[in-house]
Amino acid sequence: MHSFFTPAITPGLSTLNQTHIEQIMQAAFRILEETGAVIYHPEMLSLLGKAGAIVEGQRVYTPRYLIQDALRKSPKGLMIFDQKGRPAMHLHGRKSYFGTSTASPQTRDALTGEMHETRLVDLEMGLRVADKLDNIDFVMPFGSAQDCPTKYSEAWEVLAVMKNTVKPMVFCPYSARGVEIVIEMAQKVAGGAAQLRRRPFAVCYPEPIAPLTWPEEVVDYMMICAKHHFPQLVTGAHLMGMTAPITLAGALSQALAESMLSTFMIQCVNPGAPVFMASIPCATNSRNGLVAMASPEFQLAMTAWADLARYVGLPTWGCAGVSDSHILDAQAGAESGLSILIQALAGVNLIHDVGYLGTGMQCSAAMLVFGNEIVGITKRILQGLTVTDDFLATEIINKVGPGGNFLTNKHTAKNLRSEIFTYDLFCKVAYDQWASAGAKSALELADLKVKKMLEESHPMALPEGLTKELEDFINAQ
Repeated sequence: MHSFFTPAITPGLSTLNQTHIEQIMQAAFRILEETGAVIYHPEMLSLLGKAGAIVEGQRVYTPRYLIQDALRKSPKGLMIFDQKGRPAMHLHGRKSYFGTSTASPQTRDALTGEMHETRLVDLEMGLRVADKLDNIDFVMPFGSAQDCPTKYSEAWEVLAVMKNTVKPMVFCPYSARGVEIVIEMAQKVAGGAAQLRRRPFAVCYPEPIAPLTWPEEVVDYMMICAKHHFPQLVTGAHLMGMTAPITLAGALSQALAESMLSTFMIQCVNPGAPVFMASIPCATNSRNGLVAMASPEFQLAMTAWADLARYVGLPTWGCAGVSDSHILDAQAGAESGLSILIQALAGVNLIHDVGYLGTGMQCSAAMLVFGNEIVGITKRILQGLTVTDDFLATEIINKVGPGGNFLTNKHTAKNLRSEIFTYDLFCKVAYDQWASAGAKSALELADLKVKKMLEESHPMALPEGLTKELEDFINAQ
């Protein structure tokens, strides 16, 4: 027996050392103390003032000891369940889980390949595909439905999720009452408010405005979630050189300040309410001003962000499996593959946007299927290798001996599936076999897989009676 022996060896990636982390933390504290933030919410301003922050009109300056206390009160790690109440994602440490893209106004049609405005039916088709993909751990409404009723549209999008998969979800809020409706819907699905609090299966995604601005409606979302002990990840879009400094260290310092202030706000409402440390520190294309979601700077920033979040013990929010390309091509493969692998190696916990194309402006079911394969490969890499007597296989090697083979050995059959990744989509056959099967590209193979999955029977995730109840409930608002 070896003391402190760990048989599994897994790869990992870190960017910041202890000194770097402390430098960025101190810069973030200075931002909160000296620059402050603007919060357009009278009730929240009152709460912050009573807690010890310095409030001057709508400007808030927060001493670091208040932030440090809020971080101590926040849960260190979260368990997220599926709609059936089964444990699905344990968000702590370096554990990574992957989910779909969302909120795009355009969709590449899952059946025809045509580009059009996103419709509710596109959300449902994307969610049906996501439900069948083993490596997609959670979902988001697969786009932003342009034909959805504008009043409480987040509720209709969440209902589309609930009807088509039992996987955990993250949703984007559009109105305060809409957030309340979604929470009430989730309570009905979970079997009551207490059951939902014990086994949360949904996470809310409020977005303040960078730099350092919290609109009234965003604070409403945060307060509603906090009061219900409903998990939330609060992050603005930190666009380097536009809404955040052009330098990575500067963007991270500002993003950290904003994330820590959000945490303080949430803990002022309800100490112990679950919250993520979230940031989307994107580069911008200097030639046209567009967001570069698949840039190397973004991947580097996310590895550093994971180090910062682990330092304070809060789960992280990532963005991978996305490409700035408008079609599933070589660029899309390279950008999605690199982002998924890098963020997983860095130990980002909840990673969304698998299935995004066109700088996040379109959702593609084919891209989602393609990303699912990359996530599977990545999960195999993260599985690492095991070093035990059985896995060293010295007795097996001795038994087979020089010139033998391991094909018929029981040891091979026993470990084949766990040791060797099985591809579902990527081409792994000889040229002649590939050519005789139609010489199909990755995009063509992904499209065929999507169509096959949509043709298969798909039982509703919700009981019919509950679906009707939820529809009536939304209509009655």
